[in-house]
Amino acid sequence: MKRKMVYIGLSYISGLFFASLFSLKGEIFIVLGIVLLMSFVFRSRNIRFVYMIVCAVMFVSGFSAYRMYQKNVYDKIMQYDSADVFYSGKVKEIKNYADEKSRYIISGKINSSVKADISYYGQTLECDYNDNISFRCTLNSFENSFLFKEKDYYESNSIFLGTKDASDIKIEKDKDFSFVRSILRYSTYINEKISYILPGENGALMSAMLTGDKSGLDDSSLTALYRCGIGHMMAVSGMHLVFMVSFVSVFLNRAGLYGVFRFLLLEICIVLFVIFTGMSVSVMRAAFMITLINGASLFSRQPDPMTSLCTAAFVLVLAEPFLIKNSSFLLSVAGTFGASVFAPLVTECMNDKSFIDRCLKNLAVMFCITTTVFPFSVMFFDETSIISPLTNIVIAPLCMIVLGCGFMVAFCGGIDFVAYPAVIAGGLISKVILKISRFTAQLRFTMPLKTEHIAVLAVLMTIFVCVTYLRYKKSSYVMMSLILCISITAVCNAFYSYSQRDIISVYRTGNKKSAAIIIENGTNADIIDITGGAKSAEYVQKIVSSYNIRNINSVTFTHNPYQSMASYDTALRYEDVYNVYIPDKTYIYDKSRICRCVPEVMDMNDVQYIYDDYTISFDSKGEVTVKYGQTVIKCTAFEVISENSNESYTEQNILLKADAYGNVDINYLE
Repeated sequence: MKRKMVYIGLSYISGLFFASLFSLKGEIFIVLGIVLLMSFVFRSRNIRFVYMIVCAVMFVSGFSAYRMYQKNVYDKIMQYDSADVFYSGKVKEIKNYADEKSRYIISGKINSSVKADISYYGQTLECDYNDNISFRCTLNSFENSFLFKEKDYYESNSIFLGTKDASDIKIEKDKDFSFVRSILRYSTYINEKISYILPGENGALMSAMLTGDKSGLDDSSLTALYRCGIGHMMAVSGMHLVFMVSFVSVFLNRAGLYGVFRFLLLEICIVLFVIFTGMSVSVMRAAFMITLINGASLFSRQPDPMTSLCTAAFVLVLAEPFLIKNSSFLLSVAGTFGASVFAPLVTECMNDKSFIDRCLKNLAVMFCITTTVFPFSVMFFDETSIISPLTNIVIAPLCMIVLGCGFMVAFCGGIDFVAYPAVIAGGLISKVILKISRFTAQLRFTMPLKTEHIAVLAVLMTIFVCVTYLRYKKSSYVMMSLILCISITAVCNAFYSYSQRDIISVYRTGNKKSAAIIIENGTNADIIDITGGAKSAEYVQKIVSSYNIRNINSVTFTHNPYQSMASYDTALRYEDVYNVYIPDKTYIYDKSRICRCVPEVMDMNDVQYIYDDYTISFDSKGEVTVKYGQTVIKCTAFEVISENSNESYTEQNILLKADAYGNVDINYLE
């Protein structure tokens, strides 16, 4: 049986994935249906019966393992939701925030009986990695919010409960030597060294690429980098590990080291790097893969990327089934598959003799990676970059130079005569990367992922490309299927935009303290902040990016303009805003610019914005009325009222789509 781990790993992981998607109701029929579908595909390709049995067994095993973990681990821990408990354990992770606040991930036991990792957020404590800590607290489950899917994030990392109100805290310092703690301290030292030599965002970008620490980058810079399609460069992954191994291999080749000794030295460097970067899932997956590939030559075996990938993923999810819901894990596996398996298949018939041929081949590789990652991007993100394959070709080499400079600082121990020139050189390249990213972000080459048709298209595209490969197994056919899928997506997006031309979209986003109204009709959008809350701009930014709102005609602040102006200037830095209105008696400098506009002072009593087809009116109390033909919609910080149907909605994040004839469609924003 060739490539055993491909059949075993892929089937087991598929079982876990489907178990995470479906509820308990009717899942027996779902499992049987999927197994029958697998059998049909295998029979159509004349795959041996034993392969079918192995895949079916591993699929059911994966499905069952997820359910057993859910029952025996998850449900047992969740019994302590909202319970007052005594908790003790060891500090695994520390993340410091502003105002002397920190978040700690602690591995220990609830009431000295049930083993569980928890999250504690509160005042910064005098503790370090691996220190023992105990306290009394009330544990609570996490909840997803519009801004952050906290429950999904922590549960995918097998952390099911957290607390913010610990008391009787006792800390016992771990006096024993800890190898992991020493490496993590060294990582902190290198980041601080880079920040000391080159303070500001240029040095922060270098630290982000080296260790994944993005705390030094502001929100607008992060938005620019993600819109440019290079946000993955700041998430330490297999690419970073491969680069590090290549970096070390140069010195090993010069030293003439080969065989077992070379393998052991590379493994030591891999382990150190995994710890240095915080032991993220993507790095651990890559470490398994590279170990398998490097070790293959020792046993006179030909390394196979697909086998290595399936083996690494299988080992990781074996102990933690909920890892199958982790966005970093899924994107990492999909990206690696695209780069090491799918891209070579598609580009095998392409020439690489001339410079133009090599550029086209690199573009095709980036295109393949983007395609394989796309279905999972739809699951986890609000928007995706359309030009990421092109920007990766241009910017990725610059990022590699910055990363190389970071490695030089780390390998030399931060010695000044090496660190200073390396950090300064990396900082100059980082400056170029940020400038390119900010310029590209203003052009807004992005596609929204929260519109109704995108998820369906993603599923259909994935099935179509897979069926094409299984049926023909020719790179030219696969490339044609990819081009066809992208063309269909572009046409569907254009058609969807055209179908919305006579629709008014009214978004009420935020909460009672931070609420804003967005009115958009496809060509114009108006944003009215009706509370002046601290988080209003964050909610607005998420709506604007998720639903691809462009051409913002006006941003109006009715309350607390000073705080609002600063936050909106950052949140909407890369959007096209044409007017900014602030209440009268608001003091501003003569040359002040908010969202690249000169703010205009306006009396906020009974304001009206009149367009050809609809009218927006509001007052200083925060009541906004939209009139569009026979349709009337009223919004406040507490509710949304459709006067045509006499229905009111108190949900915090809601979208009303209305035509001019009184028809209103209600959508609850995730």
